[in-house]
Amino acid sequence: MPVISRHRTASAVQCISWMRNTSSKKPIQPLNEGTKSYKFYNSISTLPLRNYKEVLIRKNLAALTIEGFPPETELAEAWQDIQEQYAEAIGDGVQREYLRKLRNVTNLNVDFTMVQMAVQQLSIIIPYHLNDPRDPEFKFAFEFYRTDLNRLVSANFQFDNPATYGQELQRCLNRAKGIKIELDLQTLNFEAFRNKMEKEKEPDDKYFDSILISLSDLAGYHLNDQITVFEFCERLNRAKVKS
Repeated sequence: MPVISRHRTASAVQCISWMRNTSSKKPIQPLNEGTKSYKFYNSISTLPLRNYKEVLIRKNLAALTIEGFPPETELAEAWQDIQEQYAEAIGDGVQREYLRKLRNVTNLNVDFTMVQMAVQQLSIIIPYHLNDPRDPEFKFAFEFYRTDLNRLVSANFQFDNPATYGQELQRCLNRAKGIKIELDLQTLNFEAFRNKMEKEKEPDDKYFDSILISLSDLAGYHLNDQITVFEFCERLNRAKVKS
């Protein structure tokens, strides 16, 4: 058995401690709203147009906050969901295509990173598991990463032979090169599309004010940016039909 440093042993134990509360088939469940100390908008049905403009024009993700201090990562995810909802509601094919390309790049990047992480963790865990296959913690960790890695590289490696598991891990890394090539191609495609979009004029406050004035004329009463994004999209779509 190869010599494993204390540092690597600690990493493996920390990994197992984390995985004991997870499953390869069941993602971590979100906390109940009652246990959170913060709230934020994640739907155009409730998000005021004023807040939407603040994020879109001034890149201020904090405008999605309702109360407390949500993590920026959660706000960023919520904003991407909101952009997709807006593109769908407004019928913006260009925006939908942009978000589709962005999601492709994001998913490929996650897959490539997960392959590397799974190989790294298995290289630590496998010697312990083969030394004592009955240890429940290392067995769980081994099966967790083996299942995930095989899914990512479309393989069925067993990693149960001390003489060959290293070669199998290397073959997984070789297969991951295909993911990396696809990631690079999709990234170039996305960046070219994004650059093309950036050359076009982005919406500003005047853009939304002008539309609100037109919608107010059609409605017969004043509309401001306190209406929800969904109502804004719905009124705009109906105005297009009438015209």
